[in-house]
Amino acid sequence: MRPSIKSEIADELLFRNDHTCCICRESRKQVQIHHLNGDTSDNTFKNLVILCLDCHGRVTGTEGLGRRFTGGEIKKYKEEWESRIGRKNLNLGLKHSKSSNTYKSLKPYYCKASQKRRYCKNCLKVFNDIESFLINDQLSETGAWGKSLSILFDYVIGRKPTEHEIKEGGIVSTFLVVRALATKSGTDAFNESPISKAIIEYLLKRKSSNGGFGRFITSRSGQEIHPNLRHTALAVNLLANLNGPPDSIIEGLKYLNKNELLCLKDDAAPSIAASSILLAFEMIVLGEWGKKHLSNQDKKDLGLSQWEDKRIILIRSIEDESSSPLNPYNPIWKPYGNLPKELIYTALVTIDLLTTLGSIAPWETILRALNHILTKRLDSGLPFDCSQKTIDIGMTVYFCAICSRPDVFTRLSQTNSGKRIIEASNVFFEFIMNNYCNEKFTKLTKCDTIANILLMNGCPWHSILFNSKISE
Repeated sequence: MRPSIKSEIADELLFRNDHTCCICRESRKQVQIHHLNGDTSDNTFKNLVILCLDCHGRVTGTEGLGRRFTGGEIKKYKEEWESRIGRKNLNLGLKHSKSSNTYKSLKPYYCKASQKRRYCKNCLKVFNDIESFLINDQLSETGAWGKSLSILFDYVIGRKPTEHEIKEGGIVSTFLVVRALATKSGTDAFNESPISKAIIEYLLKRKSSNGGFGRFITSRSGQEIHPNLRHTALAVNLLANLNGPPDSIIEGLKYLNKNELLCLKDDAAPSIAASSILLAFEMIVLGEWGKKHLSNQDKKDLGLSQWEDKRIILIRSIEDESSSPLNPYNPIWKPYGNLPKELIYTALVTIDLLTTLGSIAPWETILRALNHILTKRLDSGLPFDCSQKTIDIGMTVYFCAICSRPDVFTRLSQTNSGKRIIEASNVFFEFIMNNYCNEKFTKLTKCDTIANILLMNGCPWHSILFNSKISE
């Protein structure tokens, strides 16, 4: 007797494919679930493909003298289509909707929640606690995120932060925290909040006269902005998703187009800078925001006709840095500011940004980096940096959040090394749930790393699909 496909797997498959055939991609057509390898007893996610009746007939039937679709060909259609739909749904969790389904998840075997609820009581408490921590961590007079960062400053840099540095905060951390809060509360609601308005004001204060965004520096003429690629790319992404002023966003994009390849090697974190630029152009310029706000002249000024070539150069720079024999941190990227204690954080931010790019992302490089990061594992979690012998909740959360993304999880599940990462992530998440308030494991936890837990709809693990521990 042919075994039936579990409803949870079918639901997830249809969701990831937008209930649309992965070959012809014509919406509103009736669809079927096809077994890629022909084995109808193999109901694993990677073996299941959504096809319309027409394409299913072309796959399983005869085409006269013509060739049928091969298994390898169908697999490529599936991967590319699911990646494209995941990218459309993701948009960094900052879509203009009440909530995002990108991180939709199933219940782990130890969860007692009703299937009709987004969170069980335990998860809801954790998520609310972290949301409250993030909001309280905000410096209301600037919109930056400085309190937890200032605790780490002395550990990473080797000195106490100045009052100016505390107030200045950081655009990278602001980006990560805002993304998380907007995902949990809903983008529309968050954009109307006082915090959102304060962040826009904070970002615009970090904008220079040439359109770039950066840090304050003191010169002979007084205080001025020193722009850089990383801050500019993330600032324009933030402003676009917060409904910030279009003119400032366009000026920032033009700064990136003018300087992206010239200044990349000089950035304090080249891998984050390159990933941020890719994000800005792929998600903002080529996305819905660009369609709405960019004129033909703007597109010409932004060099969109050459963007594909620039995209290749940026991705290659990320791949080359991680694999270079001259890079002592191979197979991951050099840490921010060449500070060894920022090594894991720099790698996770780079991977985070890259995995939003869908099929164009350098997946081989990403998966190799994730495997390398896992070698730093301390039993049930990750340390803040390689010199630490204690688990850090923030870094552990960040790793888990990345691995739970549909695109990442799908690729991890296809190799033995990837499956080991999934298994570790399950262990990590359960540790997080039991220890997120334990000061022993949060001494070095930053707001921007722990914020990533808010990107998930409750317990994140799609791997439950594969280990038969789904709650009935």
